[in-house]
Amino acid sequence: MCFVCEAPEEIESVLEGRTCQYDNEILITDFVADDLGLQIGDTVTVAENDKKEEYMVSGIYQCANDMGSNFAMSKAGYERVGNQRLGEAYCLKNPEKAKDIAEKLNERYGTELKVTAERGFSGIDSIVSAVNAVSVLVYVLAVIFALVVISLVCGKIFAKERQDYGIYKAMGFTSGNLRLQFALRFMLVSMIGSILGVVLTILLMNKCFGLLLSYVGISQIETEIAWISVLIPIGMMAVVFFLFSYWKAGKIKRVQPRVLISE
Repeated sequence: MCFVCEAPEEIESVLEGRTCQYDNEILITDFVADDLGLQIGDTVTVAENDKKEEYMVSGIYQCANDMGSNFAMSKAGYERVGNQRLGEAYCLKNPEKAKDIAEKLNERYGTELKVTAERGFSGIDSIVSAVNAVSVLVYVLAVIFALVVISLVCGKIFAKERQDYGIYKAMGFTSGNLRLQFALRFMLVSMIGSILGVVLTILLMNKCFGLLLSYVGISQIETEIAWISVLIPIGMMAVVFFLFSYWKAGKIKRVQPRVLISE
């Protein structure tokens, strides 16, 4: 696929080199560069029907069209070899008017062309919905994981420390005090794990996204972390671990100081 841009200086996804400023220059993606063994400065032949011209690779950019199998050139560059158009896209100064403009154009030119008012492509809403659904699923799985872990670990810890609780009660500690101390231990561990996860996310997130999205033409991605999106999961998991462990520590009520005599 060829992406023809009337204002190539506005292409912001150039990774290496520079944009295609002149009519004898093109941009290629990493996918195309690897597939054809090209690099910046190489000369290629671009043809359409019976016309062909030579162009120089001025830079590497990223674009997900055709799963990354695409290149870009200026409008002047494309007019050297052809004039076909499969579609055109425009950026409006007032994007909020896009739907009204599209409706009026379709009313007048509906038999000749089709105008849509979409940012990106038609499937973007579905992708956003899918990502939101996955986010909810991750939260649900995290809660289930916490419940399973606490259920498995609490039993072992209680069996190991049962005599200690008898000693604490003999010293005057109440069941509520011991349950609170038990739950705080789990909450502290969950917070340490969450903080470690945040650190690893900051260090590895962009690399992991780049590796996954490289298969659709996006080889580099820069993400920004909103701290509210970090604090909410950490706080949620801390509360979940605290409540579940406090609930499982209800066995402490049945521990009496006389357990020291029997054991």
